[in-house]
Amino acid sequence: MKFTVFGRVHPENASVWLDRIESPTCAGGRFSIECKVSQILVIWEDPNVTDLDSAQIAATNLAQTYISAVGFAVGANYAVEILLVRREDGQSHFYGPKNPALDFGEASKTVLPECMSLAGSDPHFRFALIDYCKAIMNPIETGFHCFRAIEAIKCAFDPKDWNKMHAALGTTRAQIDSIVKVNADPIRHGNWSEIPITTKAERDGALLLTRDILYKHLKYRQSASRK
Repeated sequence: MKFTVFGRVHPENASVWLDRIESPTCAGGRFSIECKVSQILVIWEDPNVTDLDSAQIAATNLAQTYISAVGFAVGANYAVEILLVRREDGQSHFYGPKNPALDFGEASKTVLPECMSLAGSDPHFRFALIDYCKAIMNPIETGFHCFRAIEAIKCAFDPKDWNKMHAALGTTRAQIDSIVKVNADPIRHGNWSEIPITTKAERDGALLLTRDILYKHLKYRQSASRK
């Protein structure tokens, strides 16, 4: 299946350029990539990829690789954002920074000020939030950032003992291991060749579990402060 992918490089005012590159893929497909004034165009053909989400992940990984090479050469940090993926049959999807499955809805009006208050006083929660948001934006490293966010909350209770967090928040090792850690370990150990292929449902599951643990920690700290 052939996909046309549009994206951009942040920061856009860096005006990143990359001359067109074409190459076959190891899976028997083909791709081309080019970037003009920080605007990216990827053409991706792969006989094994048929859905838009998989194409978006593949294009993100490809584009970030080449843009990181540009950054390496000039000593800069550039981040790729894929905005639109269009399949050859005309089906397309716009990608943005928000995942509707993770929205607190009406409760967000109270979650926001509570979250900002705790983040200002609890460094573990603060950096857990940062990793959680990175997990939302990076489908390849979702498990890694989710697990690191959960580890930060664990360390708020005890850096060496998971059981204290489990007892306080009602979490379990089996739940975290099966939903998050299984996808985090290869990246944590630098074993990129062993990263499992995940579905959107699996990534959303890891994100939801992480979000709920952060929220439980937020409520736990609020309750403790009132005692």
